[in-house]
Amino acid sequence: MDKFEEIRGKISDWLNEHPYTIDVTSGALEAIPFVGPVLSKVFERSAKSEEDKTKILQFLKTLQDASDEQLGSLSGKLDDMSRGVERLSIASLRILSLSEETNTQVNEIATKVDALLNRSEQVKGDFWRQFDLTLGALDVLIDGHVKLIEQAVAPLLEGRPDGLEATAKQFRALVFNNDLPSGYAKAHAYLDEWTSMEEFRGEVNKAKINAVRSELSIFQYAVFPLMYQSGYLGDFGFGSAARLWLLLTQDSVQGLDIEKLQWDIRANFLLAFEWLTQERSWYEAHGRKMVKSRVTEDEYKRMLEISQLNTPDGVLKPVNEWCREWQYLVSQQLWDGILKVSITKLRNARYDHKAEPE
Repeated sequence: MDKFEEIRGKISDWLNEHPYTIDVTSGALEAIPFVGPVLSKVFERSAKSEEDKTKILQFLKTLQDASDEQLGSLSGKLDDMSRGVERLSIASLRILSLSEETNTQVNEIATKVDALLNRSEQVKGDFWRQFDLTLGALDVLIDGHVKLIEQAVAPLLEGRPDGLEATAKQFRALVFNNDLPSGYAKAHAYLDEWTSMEEFRGEVNKAKINAVRSELSIFQYAVFPLMYQSGYLGDFGFGSAARLWLLLTQDSVQGLDIEKLQWDIRANFLLAFEWLTQERSWYEAHGRKMVKSRVTEDEYKRMLEISQLNTPDGVLKPVNEWCREWQYLVSQQLWDGILKVSITKLRNARYDHKAEPE
C-alpha cells in the first residue's frame, strides 16, 4: 500500500468511526494522520460551532477521493498552514478543499467516455460501428473538457463575491485529475491502432488519421496548462492567491506570511503568463490566427510586482487576466473548427474507404 492510499484509507476509517459533528473534538482530530494536527490547531482557534464542525467533516470527505497529485499538493500547503496556524480559521480550509462539483463532472465525462469505449469493444466484429462509438467518445471528451474550463473560470470572471476561492478550487480539481489525461491517451491509442488496419491502408485515410492525431495534440497543449513542463504539480499559484485574498480581507495580518504568499503568486503567475505567450507563438507557427492578447508582458509583470499585491483587488487582477486569456486560448481551438472538421472527415472514412486505392 502506497503512502497516499494509506492516507485515504485512514481518513475514511476515521470518518466511519466519527460520522457526526459531535465527534469533532480537538483530541479526535489530532488522531487523524496527515491532516489531523493542523485541523486540531485550527479547530482550537475556531468558535467550535456546529457549522465549523460540519465544514471540517466536509473537508475530510473530499480527501477520501482525492488523487495522489491532489494530496501531494495539499501536503505542502498544510506545512505552510502549520507554521502560520495562529492566524488561521475554519474559513481557511475552504481554500484547501477540493471542488466536489468539478470532480463529479469530470467523473461524469470519464464515465460517458468509458461507456462508449466499452460498447466499442463489444462490437469489434462490426468495425465501423466501433469506429463511430470511439469518435463519439472523443467528441464527448473534447466538449466536456472545454465546458469544465469555462465553468472553472466563471466565478472569478463574473465577479462573484467568492469568485477567486471558487475558481481556485475548481481549477485545482480540474488540473489534478487523472481521468481527462487518461481519456486523451485512450484516443491516441485508438488512432495508432487504426493506422495499421486494412480499412486505412490508403494514403488519403491515413492522412485523415494523422490530421486528427495532430490536431488533438495541439488542443491538449491549450487545455492542460504548462503541459510541456512534465512533473509540474503546483496549483499555479491559485491556492496562494485565494489564501492571500482571504488574509487581506481580514482585520489583522502578519507581514511575513503575506510576503511569502506574494512571492509565490508572483513566481507562479509569471510562469503562467509566459506559458500563454509561448503557446500563442506556437499556435501562430502552426498557422492559427489568434485573438491578440490585451495583456502585454510589461503589463502582467507590473501587475505581479510585490507592491501591487497588497490589496484584495491587486491580488484579483492578475489571476482574473490570466483566466480570461486562458479561456480565450482554449476557445480559439474550437473557433477555427479545424479539430472538429478533422474528426468529421475521419468519420466519413467509413463511406469512402472502399473507393480509395491502396
